[in-house]
Amino acid sequence: MISQQDQNSHQQELLLGTPYGQVGLNSPFSVERSPIELECYETIMNPGALIRVKAPRQMGKTSLMSRILNYAQQKGCRRQACLNFQSADEEFLTNLDLF
Repeated sequence: MISQQDQNSHQQELLLGTPYGQVGLNSPFSVERSPIELECYETIMNPGALIRVKAPRQMGKTSLMSRILNYAQQKGCRRQACLNFQSADEEFLTNLDLF
């Protein structure tokens, strides 16, 4: 016999689903990466800051980037740029005028 608590837990698990792609800022699947996240928050506030995020697939790079950009926006930063070098061709990366 399944207890009421086990049944409720199973129902909640079904409602949450499995995360795929970017995890929302308020998602229960969001994981804080201390101290990396804090270092990124400090760095992004410096003029001309550049943060390189490199990790294997499905490790939360896009979600982390979203959190960093949201933090900067909340702190009053007006200009932000997000570059995905996987979609850039060789000419773009080797030509400073294009870059």
